[in-house]
Amino acid sequence: KSKANGLLREVLQGKKKIIKLLTRSAEYQHFTTKCFRMKLIEFSKTECGVDFLMKVGPKKDLKGNISDLSPFKFDFFEIFFFLKGNGRILLGDRTIPIHDNMILFISPFQRQKWEVDEDALDFKFVIFQEEFISNLISDKYFVYRLLYCYQTVCPPLLEIDADEMSWYADYIEEMAYEQVHPVADSYHMLLSSLYSLLIKLNRVYAKEYTLPFGAPKNNYAYKFRQLLEKHIADNLTVNDYAEMTGVSRICLNKNVKEQFGTTVSDMIRSRMVEEIKSRLLFSGLSVKEVAFSLHFSEPNHMMRFFKSQTGQTVCEFVSGYQNGSIP
Repeated sequence: KSKANGLLREVLQGKKKIIKLLTRSAEYQHFTTKCFRMKLIEFSKTECGVDFLMKVGPKKDLKGNISDLSPFKFDFFEIFFFLKGNGRILLGDRTIPIHDNMILFISPFQRQKWEVDEDALDFKFVIFQEEFISNLISDKYFVYRLLYCYQTVCPPLLEIDADEMSWYADYIEEMAYEQVHPVADSYHMLLSSLYSLLIKLNRVYAKEYTLPFGAPKNNYAYKFRQLLEKHIADNLTVNDYAEMTGVSRICLNKNVKEQFGTTVSDMIRSRMVEEIKSRLLFSGLSVKEVAFSLHFSEPNHMMRFFKSQTGQTVCEFVSGYQNGSIP
C-alpha cells in the first residue's frame, strides 16, 4: 500500500508538471501565433514587365494592391514620391503617416504593412535591385553611401514643397517613357538617370537632417556599413568589424564618425535593436529562439540589452505592438 501511495504521488506530481508545461506551451503558442511570418517578394522582371532590374512609373503601373497584403518585405529598394497621401505605413517598428509631397525610402528586407486608401493615393515610384547599379559602376559601396538607405536613426522620408515634387514627378515620367519605349542605349540612359536621381536625393536628405557630407578619404565607413547589414545576426563586436574592414578600431571609429556622424558601437546597437524587433514580431520565433538566432549566449542577455536600449521589456514591446499602443 505504501509503495502504491508513493507511486500515486509520483504520478500526480508528474501530471502537475505536464499540465504546467502544457500551460506554458499554450502561452508560448499564443505569443508566437500573434506574430506574422513575413512574405518575401523578390524582384521579377517578368512580373514587373521590364527588361532591367528596375521599374519606374505612376501608381497604376505598380502591380497589386499594397493595402490588401499582410506584412511583407521586398528584396529590392523602393522610393515613393507621394503627390497625394493618406493613411500610414508600418515600416519595421515605425508608424509613418503618409502626407502630400512626401518622399519615402524603403530598403530591402524591411518589414512593411500599408494601411491606406489606395484610390485616394497618387504617387510615382522607383524600385531597383542593387545589382542594377553595381553591375555598371565600379563602386560596390554605392548604396551604402546613400544616407537614406539602411537608415536606423533619422526618419526614412523627406517632406518637400509642391514645386519640388512636381520636378521629381516629371523626371520619373521621362524615365518611365524611356522604359516603355526602349532603344539601343536605353539601359545606359535609365542607369544614368537613376544614378543622378539617387545622388540628388542623398544631398537633399543630408541637408534636411544635418548629416555629415564631406568628401570621403576612403571606403572604410561604407565597407563597415555593408558588413553590418550582412553580419548583424552574428552579433559581432567593434573589434570584429575593424578586423574585417582591415583597420584598427580607432581608425574605423574615426571614419564612421566622419561619414555618418555616429560611432561604430551606436550603429551596431541601433541596427541590432531593429533586428530584434523585427524577429520578435514577424519571425514566429520565441524570445529564446530570437536570442539564439542572433548569437546571444543567453536570452536574458538579449532581454537586458533590449531594455537598456529601448526602455521597454521584450514583453512590453510585443504587447504594445499587438495592442496598437506602439506608435
